This record gives sequence, structure tokens and C-alpha cells, in this order.
Amino acid sequence: MQLPDGLYRVLLENINDGVYFTDVNRKILYWNKGAEELTGYKKDEIIGRYCHDNILKHIDEQGKELCTNSCPLDWTIRTGTPHRAEIYLHHKDGHRVPITVYCAPIFNSKNEIVGAVEIFRDNSYVKSLRERIKHLEEAALLDELTKLSNRRFLELTILTKILETRRYNRSYGVIFVDVDNFKSINDTYGHSVGDKILMMVASTLRSNVRFYDTVGRWGGDEFVLVVELKGEDDLNNITQKIQNLVQKSYITIGDKKIQTTLSIGATTIAIKDSIESVISRADKLMYLSKNKGKNNITIG
Repeated sequence: MQLPDGLYRVLLENINDGVYFTDVNRKILYWNKGAEELTGYKKDEIIGRYCHDNILKHIDEQGKELCTNSCPLDWTIRTGTPHRAEIYLHHKDGHRVPITVYCAPIFNSKNEIVGAVEIFRDNSYVKSLRERIKHLEEAALLDELTKLSNRRFLELTILTKILETRRYNRSYGVIFVDVDNFKSINDTYGHSVGDKILMMVASTLRSNVRFYDTVGRWGGDEFVLVVELKGEDDLNNITQKIQNLVQKSYITIGDKKIQTTLSIGATTIAIKDSIESVISRADKLMYLSKNKGKNNITIG
């Protein structure tokens, strides 16, 4: 299969989208700079390997692994039909990134399929998040380690949502998240690895909330999300999504893969709530999840 050269290669190397080419066996032949930026993997780590080596470990929202079972690129090569999908890749740093992928077959002069191209782009509202981070840094409302909103900002956000609930009858949820077995991770691998786990969880949460929702670090290994509820199943769907994505994320230390799970408590803001009452309720629900054996969700 002939790879892009000349002007085409220059164009591909200077776009923000990730682009890679494979042969019919899904051996990766080309990997552009956009792909390096979005995944953290340099071309010399990727070219010559196969996408079914499960390097990026694509999963769907339910946590189903795609690279070895339902690969969009494989489907395109087998059917000769372009395919689009919303999936989640595993970044080299450990967190999950939501992406849109577009796969298309490549034909030779005899109209035979000789490979495929995949184009993928970040879906996590990176630009708006960067602007928000800058604003929060200036206002001292940012957690230093994770670069998420800190406890002070979360309290202000919850208060705002309580007032909106009272005045406009809007619906918001508060999700209290605790990282399972965090003390054990610290004791076994050291605090530097514990910090990496916290940053992995933070990045996965930040990348996969809607742009109008808020995620922050409450303290220690606890995180809080404040989310707008537009349907009856929203709170359940959001908590299931973040649970699936975090338990499928991991960091690598040497040849060891280190993972964690979340215990989650979630509740809906009531008209009579205060900051203290809604946080206390979500916190107690989280502890119910812990008592169920961890890696659980309790909604109340």
C-alpha cells in the first residue's frame, strides 16, 4: 500500500486530528503528529505494530473492549464500508479520552481493499477546559495536583445549583466519588504512584463530563461531580459511565499495570438542601457503596 508523501504528508502532519494508516492485517504503517498528541504515543512506539495488539485499548461507554472484538477499523476492512463511532482510547498516561473515529477503506487500482485509514479527534472540550483552568488558577479555585476545581469552588457551585433549584425548579445531581484501596496503593507503591493514580482518575473524570457539568477534587482521594439532570436516567447513566471508564483505566510502573475502582454515592439536590446536607447525603451513599464491597454505585 502506498503511503502519503509530499504535500499530502505535510498536510497530515499539520492537522490536529489523529490519523493512521494500516494494511489489510491492521499493521500500522503511518502515525501522524496529531495521533501522537492525542494518545501520548510517539510514532516509533506504534509503527510496525498492529491495532489488534490492543495498544490504545479502545472501549465503549459500557466498558466493552473493542480492539479484539468489535474494532471499527476491522469492520471497515472486512466490509469495504466507511464507519464512524464514539469510543474511548487509553492515553499513555493512563486516563481515558473520549474520541470520535472515522474509518475508511483504501483501494488499489484494481478496486481491491489494501488497507484502511482511521481519523480520530478529541471530544472532551479541551479548549473550553483550558480557559476554565486559567480562570480558576487566577481565582485560587484550582486543586494544585489534579488541576480540577477545588473544594471551595465545588461548594460555590453547589450553592449556585441549590438556588437555581429553588428559583427555577431545575434538577441537579451531586456525585461523591472515593478511590478504592487508595491507602493500599500508597503503602505498596509509594505516594508518587498514588499521585499518579489520582491524576489518572481526575483526567478520566474531567475528559468525560459534559462541558456544562463540574468535576472537582473534594480532598484526599475524594472527588465530587455536580451535574445537570435533564432526564430520569441521567444520574444513573453518568455514574455508570464514570465507573466503567475508571475501572478500565490504568497506569504502568515498569512492567506492572496498576488499576483502581470507584465507590460512588449520588443524590439529587432538593429545594430544602444546604451545601452541608447534600454533601453529607452523597457521602453517606458513597460509604454504602464501600460497605457493599467497593466498586459500587448507590443512588438515593
